[in-house]
Amino acid sequence: MLPEIAERRSEPRTRADVKLPTEAIMRWTPWRKRSVILAIRAGDMTMREASERYMLSQEELASWVADFERRGVSGLLLKCGRREMAMPTLVPMPAAARD
Repeated sequence: MLPEIAERRSEPRTRADVKLPTEAIMRWTPWRKRSVILAIRAGDMTMREASERYMLSQEELASWVADFERRGVSGLLLKCGRREMAMPTLVPMPAAARD
């Protein structure tokens, strides 16, 4: 079983179970993002409260939630700062260049 799938099944249910990052956080690791997402899911904090507390747009928080729901914590690794990292594209080499 994938760790992300097992993790989703055993998510904390209350704020007491989740250690939230401080308000002055400068670097968002996937685990800090996860803590905020789980607090929102548990109803301990609204999207608006999280947005105001951490000075993030609601769109950014919504993208974290969507990435987490699609891929778990590993989905939160795909973002670097506030822009998505470019994934390399493999382009076949032209036949003339292979000879």
